Amino acid sequence: MMEKLPSNFNLDKYNLQVRFVQEEDAEFITKLRTDVRLSRFIHQIEDDVEGQKKWIRDYKEREALGIDYYFIYSQNGERLGLNRLYDITENEFTGGSFVFKPKCPIECPILATLISFDIAFNMLDKKVANGDIRLGNKKVLKFHKLLNVEFTTQDELNQYYVYYRDTFNKQMSIIERMLGVN
Repeated sequence: MMEKLPSNFNLDKYNLQVRFVQEEDAEFITKLRTDVRLSRFIHQIEDDVEGQKKWIRDYKEREALGIDYYFIYSQNGERLGLNRLYDITENEFTGGSFVFKPKCPIECPILATLISFDIAFNMLDKKVANGDIRLGNKKVLKFHKLLNVEFTTQDELNQYYVYYRDTFNKQMSIIERMLGVN
């Protein structure tokens, strides 16, 4: 049986609050994901708040099944960014749709990445992460090298990787020390 997060999931880690996306987040999500500068390395969506609300309602069904989780990250009550865990199976998952406000503290997306992997590997007991990073997204590629992901292949758009729980857990403590958090 697959582990699932509770429907009232909330987490406070590294001074970031994490919760599931709600319909009232649709405008925030749409604004971030349609910003040309912010969304250039993720799947494009329509500038349609009502369409985003419908997508969230559909997503809530996948959330209840434990196969898709969409998170909002905030600090001191201010929403800063979001990401998803999806294609969740018994042992694997994919992470993506990371996008954060341009003026948020630089460490927030880094810490959110650690939180996201920690949730999937250690709370949901997954063993393998699959992902892709757009080739032009040099900062994220560099950070994932620091995480020690295993890059597998690439095409004209993306670099693909697998990442293992044991590797993450070793690297997480190193990165926490580097950032002065734990």
